[in-house]
Amino acid sequence: MVDIREVAVLVQATIDSFEPVADSERMWQQFTTSLAHLMRADAAIGLRSSSHDRVHVVASYCWPTPLSLDSIPVAPDSQADFVLRHEGAHDIDVQNETRFAPSRMVSEAGFRQSCTARVMDQGRVLGLIGLQYRALRPLSDADLALVDASSRLLGLLLGHAARLSLHARMVDHDALTDLANRRRIFDVLDEGLANDRQGCVVLLDLDGFKAVNDSYGHGVGDFVLQIVSQRLSAAVRPLDLVGRLSGDEFVLVIWDSDVSEAMAIVERLIGHIERVISIPHGTVQISASAGVTAL
Repeated sequence: MVDIREVAVLVQATIDSFEPVADSERMWQQFTTSLAHLMRADAAIGLRSSSHDRVHVVASYCWPTPLSLDSIPVAPDSQADFVLRHEGAHDIDVQNETRFAPSRMVSEAGFRQSCTARVMDQGRVLGLIGLQYRALRPLSDADLALVDASSRLLGLLLGHAARLSLHARMVDHDALTDLANRRRIFDVLDEGLANDRQGCVVLLDLDGFKAVNDSYGHGVGDFVLQIVSQRLSAAVRPLDLVGRLSGDEFVLVIWDSDVSEAMAIVERLIGHIERVISIPHGTVQISASAGVTAL
């Protein structure tokens, strides 16, 4: 029987490690290790759902060999498939259980018993955590309830972290294009000016965009803005900034360049923008005008 004080330590350690925009894999690792210690497991594994029939390793504890982080197919009637489809924690005799086929990962490592539970957030399956034992160990209903509650706690924390991360991104990113928004653009420019960093600012707006909206509707116009944004982002260096000022107006901050170098970059960017864009029942083609100034 697990002591309630040990449960409190697990919960407190998880809360202490939680950050507003936490790295999810680090959270999986810390939680899986803590739960394995709490339940005195010989090994533990965290598998995150990639799709309806694939998972990949995001956390492991004391496995005989290093585990690959590659995706793993979930075979029908496998242990992972069984756990992902059934609610609650499951105490499974790997060698004698008839409800499923044990995974090669578990059987080849010589484990006899699995205590496994899926990780959920708002009705969505995020993955599962499995505790492994080399010898059969009697687990009480209270032990299973603890594993189930722990997996639910992990799901809540992972979901909360993902939502906080999304909200944090929305503060300085444009909702339609996912480019830097006006606030982020000005913050970056202010920081560059404060540090006397060399670079150029490009103001770019689309030519003929109003005609696209008038002819095809704002839905197609939004799609065109998204395609242009993707093309701009793909054509600049990671250190440069691409932002949407408003409407069809964009800002680029090109660091460590003078005006002539920036102008050459802009000509190349306009060439990318002018490529034909496929839309439902046709194509559109637009161009752009740009002005460049040094910081």
